[in-house]
Amino acid sequence: MAGRPKWCDEGRRNGSDKDLVGSDGFIIVTFIFARRLISKRHIEVAVAMKKFFVILMIAGVCSFGTYFFVTASSKPPVLDISTAGQKIPVIQGSYCWKAFFSAKCVDWAYAPLWKIGGVHEPAKVEPHSEIEIDFEKEPVSLTVEQWINEGKAKNIKVKNKKITAPSESGVYVYHLMANWKQEDGNYVFRIKVK
Repeated sequence: MAGRPKWCDEGRRNGSDKDLVGSDGFIIVTFIFARRLISKRHIEVAVAMKKFFVILMIAGVCSFGTYFFVTASSKPPVLDISTAGQKIPVIQGSYCWKAFFSAKCVDWAYAPLWKIGGVHEPAKVEPHSEIEIDFEKEPVSLTVEQWINEGKAKNIKVKNKKITAPSESGVYVYHLMANWKQEDGNYVFRIKVK
């Protein structure tokens, strides 16, 4: 047969005119070749999609785990208080906190704030020095009270997560009341201005 490649004629069997490849070998061979390419491409796409979904699942599990561990704590975030590079001891007071699977309230009303603040020696602070307030997780709102003695307190302004120590010497107890989406917590610390 003229016009057909020699290999198309090799497909004939037993002298019959029936062609194994077909009347137009190029179209059928091209179709088979294209089908194999498409099948190979489908496999490559399927493998890529499988990898993508595995990565997506790992990212989802990591995100859920991070969320779980951040919100699963049964206590309010840790508070660090410092001045001029010196850490000031902080006492965790009463709090109510909702964790991922539980909620609880702890009441430390066994003593007045002045006595709770007396658990640690007061940190020595210079007059007018800045006291930094650094929460592990920033609260939605924060109120700070300064106690001069057992019965006298006043609200203190917090600016840029800092308060200013008084100018007069003496011992001062600070009561911090912080609120988060998961409820609230109270903290107490004591300083001695000299």
